[in-house]
Amino acid sequence: MDKCPQIAALDLGSNSFRLEIGRVEGAQVYVQDSLRSNVRLAAGLGTDKRLDEAAQLRGLEALSRFAQRIAGFPATRVRAVATNTLRVARNAGEFIARAQTLLGFPIEVIAGREEARLIFNGVAHSVPANQERRLVVDIGGGSTEFSVGTGFEPALMESLYVGAINSTLLHFPDGFIDDFTLKQAELAARREIEVIAAGVRESGWTVAIASSGTARTIARLLAEHNGGDGTIGIAGMRWLRRKLVAAGNIDRIAFAGLKFGVFGYDKLTLVKTAVDARRLRALTIGELEDAAARGDTLRPRDDIVTALRLRAAGTLEERTEVTADLLAVAEAEEFEGEIRIAHMADERPAYQIERLGTV
Repeated sequence: MDKCPQIAALDLGSNSFRLEIGRVEGAQVYVQDSLRSNVRLAAGLGTDKRLDEAAQLRGLEALSRFAQRIAGFPATRVRAVATNTLRVARNAGEFIARAQTLLGFPIEVIAGREEARLIFNGVAHSVPANQERRLVVDIGGGSTEFSVGTGFEPALMESLYVGAINSTLLHFPDGFIDDFTLKQAELAARREIEVIAAGVRESGWTVAIASSGTARTIARLLAEHNGGDGTIGIAGMRWLRRKLVAAGNIDRIAFAGLKFGVFGYDKLTLVKTAVDARRLRALTIGELEDAAARGDTLRPRDDIVTALRLRAAGTLEERTEVTADLLAVAEAEEFEGEIRIAHMADERPAYQIERLGTV
């Protein structure tokens, strides 16, 4: 009998899929290999709560790589779990059937509190053993888990339907960021957290650990750009908030090494629907700001249409074609106070950023 057996754990998360392979020695698990794929499954969840085919294919492609790594493992030493997105997707069964066939092992869709328990247990095995009462917070793509306890098992477990991807899609669908929109997102998260806040406060935790990729990214940004020490505090988050508002759009956030995948998108500046006036406004502002930086403060509408079409060229996803008519709709709904409608010398309709004054 193998005295130090290998085990494998697969996490089909809303943002990323992960495979961890470890060696068991007594009560400890020592990680030997780790694979991760930024699948962004939650980004493919439509308003009808169905996963689109593109998201499913991203997930299946990741699982095909994982399957090669764990081929030959006994079924008793492999556990694969799926979390929030596959809890809520109406066609989750269809995806899971395809995934299990490809993987060769069963996939279990776990409840939010079970997810919180497993996260706590994983953190407990990865930090020095002590009797501190830990609060573990894991911000996923579709949900956030909270757990409090000592040792390896938590006494309190909660799961909230607020995550990095679903919050981005809900509050920043066009990537546009301003103080008001960010505040609305913060208030929405606060309303969710208030439901469990009293219980967490009363649990007596003494140290807080953030365990997700989102938290690691924030900690790294604070360390590299704001003199942080690897921890996340109020001052650092206020600094980061100011940076986000100053950027004005997710695709203008200028931190070295930061990828759009963190927010659940490969590229944000593309029009997806014929009525997405806010997205068109953000795109138009971006084009006008680029032109202003070159000394051209007034751009013909036709030039804007051409520029926005070029942004969508060569993509694999089907997109709505940007037209002058769509921009006219956006003018009526979203341009006021941001974009001034003017005319060129030859009377062609033109745009100018409002703050740059009149011509």
